Amino acid sequence: MQPRVLFSALLLALGLLVAVFLILGEELQDSNFSSPQLKPDSDPVSFELGPSEVVAENTAEVESVPPSRSVGRVITGEVFPLVGEPLPEDLVVRLLAISWPRRLMNKARVDATSIIVHGGNFGLQDRLPMSSDLKGILREITRIDCPKDGKFLFEGVAPGTYLICAGSQSTVWSPANQLVTLSRDSQQQEHCEVSLLPTRTLAVQVVSDGEAVPEAWVGLRGELIDRAKLPESLRMPVEKIWLFLLNDPFLSGMTTASGRVEFPVLPNLEYQIHARKSGVGNGSAFADLQEDFLQTVELESGGALSGVVSDAAGNPLANAKIFLTREVDINVDYFAPGAETVSLDDGSYLFADLKPGEYALRVDLDGYQSLEIDELILSREQELIEEIVLELGHRISGRVVDTQGNPLVGQKVSVRPDSVPEEMTDEEGRFEFTTLANRSYRVQVASACYLRSSIETEVDAEPLEIVVEPGLGVTGRFIDTEGNPVAAMDVQISDRARSRLSDSYSSTASDEEGRFNICSELVGDEESPLYLITFSYGYEKMVIPIEDGVTDLGDLVVTAASKLSGTVRAPDGSVVGGAVVEIRSLDRPEWDPTGRMRRTVISGAWGEYSISLPVSSRSWRVFANHSDYSASESIEIPAGEPGIEIPLDLTLTNGVNLEVWVTSAGEPVGDAVVKVSLSRGWNFVHKVDLTDNQGVTKFKGLNATAYDIEVKKTGFGSSKVTINLTDGQDLVQEVDLGSAISFGGFVLCDGVAVEGALVKVRDVSGTIRQTLTTSDGSFSVDNLASGALRVDVSAEGYMFRRVNGVDPREAPLTILLERSYELKGFVFDANTREPISRALVRFDAVDENGKEIPRSNRRIRSLRSREGFFTRDGLPAGNYRVRISSYEHFTIEQIIAVPTSLEVVDFPLERGEQIFIQVTNAEGEPIRRVRVTPMILQSGSGNRGKWTNLPTAGRLETNDKGELSIGALEEGPLRLRLRHRDYLEIESELEVGVASRSQVQRFSLVRGAVIRGRLLRPDGSPSSDKEIICESVGGQGQRIRTESPGSDGGFWSFRQLPEGEYRVRVKGSSDEPVSVMVQTGQSIEIQL
Repeated sequence: MQPRVLFSALLLALGLLVAVFLILGEELQDSNFSSPQLKPDSDPVSFELGPSEVVAENTAEVESVPPSRSVGRVITGEVFPLVGEPLPEDLVVRLLAISWPRRLMNKARVDATSIIVHGGNFGLQDRLPMSSDLKGILREITRIDCPKDGKFLFEGVAPGTYLICAGSQSTVWSPANQLVTLSRDSQQQEHCEVSLLPTRTLAVQVVSDGEAVPEAWVGLRGELIDRAKLPESLRMPVEKIWLFLLNDPFLSGMTTASGRVEFPVLPNLEYQIHARKSGVGNGSAFADLQEDFLQTVELESGGALSGVVSDAAGNPLANAKIFLTREVDINVDYFAPGAETVSLDDGSYLFADLKPGEYALRVDLDGYQSLEIDELILSREQELIEEIVLELGHRISGRVVDTQGNPLVGQKVSVRPDSVPEEMTDEEGRFEFTTLANRSYRVQVASACYLRSSIETEVDAEPLEIVVEPGLGVTGRFIDTEGNPVAAMDVQISDRARSRLSDSYSSTASDEEGRFNICSELVGDEESPLYLITFSYGYEKMVIPIEDGVTDLGDLVVTAASKLSGTVRAPDGSVVGGAVVEIRSLDRPEWDPTGRMRRTVISGAWGEYSISLPVSSRSWRVFANHSDYSASESIEIPAGEPGIEIPLDLTLTNGVNLEVWVTSAGEPVGDAVVKVSLSRGWNFVHKVDLTDNQGVTKFKGLNATAYDIEVKKTGFGSSKVTINLTDGQDLVQEVDLGSAISFGGFVLCDGVAVEGALVKVRDVSGTIRQTLTTSDGSFSVDNLASGALRVDVSAEGYMFRRVNGVDPREAPLTILLERSYELKGFVFDANTREPISRALVRFDAVDENGKEIPRSNRRIRSLRSREGFFTRDGLPAGNYRVRISSYEHFTIEQIIAVPTSLEVVDFPLERGEQIFIQVTNAEGEPIRRVRVTPMILQSGSGNRGKWTNLPTAGRLETNDKGELSIGALEEGPLRLRLRHRDYLEIESELEVGVASRSQVQRFSLVRGAVIRGRLLRPDGSPSSDKEIICESVGGQGQRIRTESPGSDGGFWSFRQLPEGEYRVRVKGSSDEPVSVMVQTGQSIEIQL
């Protein structure tokens, strides 16, 4: 295959590759391109060395450690030089404490995409996102000069986990071949080896028009994986991760007066080189392993983006952080650095010499709402002016505590909808958001090993106090079918089957003995149980239910996965590297709990691929895709046996080629942004390119279907057309941009101009332009495409207004706004006047007769009172039914006319009858989390009533003492249904009234029997593809239940069984059923 084709093919994996390139963040060295820092000669280490708490900021300073008389634990090792070379004379060996993430423990290789934090403003200078558990994990304990024979010794080392590395002034820091873990055994000795790794030096010469460019920014971006060895190289050895943590291959520098900058000590990688200088231009180059020492980058002039940041009153805002990112596609840029700046005292900002294309802007300033603006089109030697108006931000604050009221540090707090970045709690457990919009939010607390907790609140309310509880911890051990321990099994606890590990919850991996210890951030119940989910490339996926109260799952048997492998080929039979091979699960049987799944790999340089089937007992669909071709035929892999090899070659098909000519008034338009998209079906396509000087761009490998072509350029109109491609027929499509149009109008309310209203105008191409109205209420926007417009208007104190289908010829357009009002209320107990918190307040628009307005656009979202008070703003004038309900009070309804003359409207609630219940088992022990459903008797015909569930303000469950109070009850008969997964369900009737007020209603539940077992195939391997049937014998008729074994080794169980005799059999089997007699609370295991 030609190198050009291979390179284009590899770009299809941009999401994976760019993510892998962004692994590194802050590293051990502060200097970007200095060689390893050396410590002066020191005496041999003869004191207790111990890592103090690992900090987030890495340094190369030597930790001060007090002497100790203990020499105890010892680490020995040897440093090996490069082949054919002696050891450097200034070689240094460093002892580093490492806080290696638990999820990566005992793994020799790591999926590179799993250690990347996707999204955000990646590419901004040298600040690159990586998973938080890889930041700040190294801290130097000490360093020593390496003896000439390469053998070194560290004595008196404290218990902990360590990484040894060696380096010199002329070499990179090379990590040891393994981590060293020391226990509390004072006589423990460990040995490791360090092989010095090759180092390369790069020098970059920046020029413009043949002249050297001084003070130009130059950034290096190391290619951390070998693209010629995809997909294997995506499985990154942990030694490589350590190498990159020790030696940052993402670094930058400034050119000297000669226009040159040198990076003397670099990992031996290929590098992307980017350079830019304000007022001159930008450029890039690529240095592979065969390239010369000196690289030349030619700067070319680009576009500029400038403007002023101000508030709604027009006052300039200084120190606003402005982030600029470029929308790219695999056929435009392999890597696109972003940029950032801050507004000056006069609110102005400037980005100069930007590469032509489409950009997105994000503006953040404490105390103001964050703003995002996209679809900013920049051309060469053109300045785009974008005025930025920030609205005042609103505040939500509070603190996070445990169940004893102690503050919790480092808890992740976020708001939904997530318009702002998450916050971390400080040493007092406090958090604060100051850039929120004026609306209600759900505040969520999510951190490892603590149960998720959330609360809904309005902005600018009193500080919250959010209590979180520790989560469940579960242990176990993985073994194969022969009883051998299985290491590196990824595990996670979830409330449902997932196709991959979720970043939202804790995960870990089994150690060399197959053991694991994992905690949960979720709580399960009878209707939503928790599951332990396993992921491994070599073994089948398992979804194991976790029974309430169980913390040790014991030995779990894993089954070898079937493997699909072969070669991806082009239509002419040549191999294709960089193709994406994907498998997708088909409809799952009812007995299969593993959920829908999909996996992808990338074919290697010779077209080879290999992928494991997560579950062999269901069918799969496999296909390959590539940017230069259409997808291969989708092939179904039927359900089969585990642990088998399935050879399968995939052949791509010739796609349709599309050539787009962009013109305006018959003249070609260069640097226009052209998007080709297909947003429906399983084969999503999104390609972006710029037209050349002739106004032409080309796209290859498209499918025979309908696509949208969207074309934009500043100063021109924008255009969107739909095309239909046909197999075997390439297409040339001309798109006329036409001239840009302007549009304007006035915003009024009751005949008075509305100043400062935000007006957003969307044209037929989807481009949005925005502006603020002036003192006379006028507005005007430019650079719109000809066609129907959509105009949105919002302003503080007014209702939002949208006008669709506006003809530009209607300008100037007059838009009339309607004032908005707020309603403040106070909810309290009618007898005691005590405020009622957490009362649910609901609003519905009604007419003057109190009848709900059908299809009203004035249905307002609900809220809850805080300390009895609530405020609902954004209400248009009219009548509203306000309905308020509470756990212990009767629901009330009241018709309120808005605006109201009352500053605060009172809502007194009458307290209903209340009952107290306690639930215990036969031994008198309390039972927690018993679900209680109250039912009331509704009158029916013929003096017969019907029991119906009583609506409650939330789920009713007993606490740790087995207690529960139920309020807001009417006097009269009440039926309670009590359910728990380990006990037999009961229903009981009682009379609510004066007598029930002073009595505790006590209930005793009988533990149900359990019949459990394991379904095995004739060869002894677990089976999960059959249903198990359990039938009661005798008693009051026959009772039948069915269960499906999980993929956790064929285990099944029937719970909540009354005592008696049962027959258990495998559905569809000719074997005789197994008869079982069980007593109350008994658990019997059988094998089928």
